[in-house]
Amino acid sequence: EKDGPARISTLHYDLSEGLILQLSGAKRILIFSANHSKEFRPHAIHTPFDRQSKLEIGGEEKDPLQKVQGYQAVLNPGDVLYLPYGYWHYIESPYGSVAITARWNPYEDTIRRLSNFKCLALGLGNTGIPPGVAEVLYKNVLKSSVPEPVAKVLLQRFYAEKEECSKKPRPSRP
Repeated sequence: EKDGPARISTLHYDLSEGLILQLSGAKRILIFSANHSKEFRPHAIHTPFDRQSKLEIGGEEKDPLQKVQGYQAVLNPGDVLYLPYGYWHYIESPYGSVAITARWNPYEDTIRRLSNFKCLALGLGNTGIPPGVAEVLYKNVLKSSVPEPVAKVLLQRFYAEKEECSKKPRPSRP
């Protein structure tokens, strides 16, 4: 068996459910609840590194993973791991590790249907519905349409996007 550098998948989360089937070699995975977004300092929404942490695991900063409770899994051939929507994970795969990942988003249709409320809540529409009202509608419909952990991830992203929008200059109205 060849030695070589481990492939690293930086600390990130996916907007989908996922299964990882390990075929050969091994893989080490650290998994954390979606509730840790603040501690993991994600990059800004709509940037190339959206959904990735700014933290470097094993970097010069004090290890941020010591502050939060998580799980470690070592996948060997034949093992399958389920990754819930929005859960943070970091993966080390040594040379020769082969796995298949299947992802799906059972909430895609709901999220698409709610996109109009989201845009209005961000002040991006002109329907006469005040953004504050649209925001309340968006939050309530979201919370009643998807499981609570998924709603939390989507609301975290919404508030990050809202903060970014508030920093952008608005065109003045004549």
